[in-house]
Amino acid sequence: MRSLRSQLTIALVAVILGFLVVVQLRAQGGGSSLDSKSIGDLTAIITQLNAGNDQLRDQKTTEQDTLSKALQDQQRGQSASTDATTDLNSLRGWTGLEPIYGPGITLTISSNIPGDSVEDAINELWSAGADGIAVNGVRIVPGVVVWGNRGKLQVDGHAVGATVVIAAVGDQDTLAGALRRPGGFLSQLGASFPQATTRVDPVDSLVIPATGRDLIPRNARPRL
Repeated sequence: MRSLRSQLTIALVAVILGFLVVVQLRAQGGGSSLDSKSIGDLTAIITQLNAGNDQLRDQKTTEQDTLSKALQDQQRGQSASTDATTDLNSLRGWTGLEPIYGPGITLTISSNIPGDSVEDAINELWSAGADGIAVNGVRIVPGVVVWGNRGKLQVDGHAVGATVVIAAVGDQDTLAGALRRPGGFLSQLGASFPQATTRVDPVDSLVIPATGRDLIPRNARPRL
């Protein structure tokens, strides 16, 4: 009985081994599909593969160039937009629609003087290159003048009082030099009003407020 069982076991193992040997031989005998190709066919396949790789590399280079150009155009567009915004803000500041900031001077006049004397000081500062001027906190723009007799000064409907403070943004040395020059505003004011006291102070960080006036012309209309 034991001998029969052993024989059956050996037979089963032999069958399994035989099956595995057949499978292995078939696998080895199948070969690759390239085995049947001639040297000419293989050369053509390699040439096609190389051509395809070259085309992919060229396409990659083209796409990279396109992306680089798009990024440059975007940067140029952002730069142009930033420059335009800066120019617009500067223009709005110069016209009085926005406050302006920067170094400048203040001219303080402690005396009752007429409005035309204050206007002389303002004109002197404009001529010296002031970027913006305010009188007692009121922005000077077209249509805004300081007027009135001594002790009754007004600027844009606001009473000025006995002390006039003119603030101007611009080059400090140039503005102060224009006021102090021989024959300039301070010389003329001292000759006309000896009792007037004046002081010119440089200010490193000056703020000229925006105007509260409507700058649209009342009578004239722009025409394109």
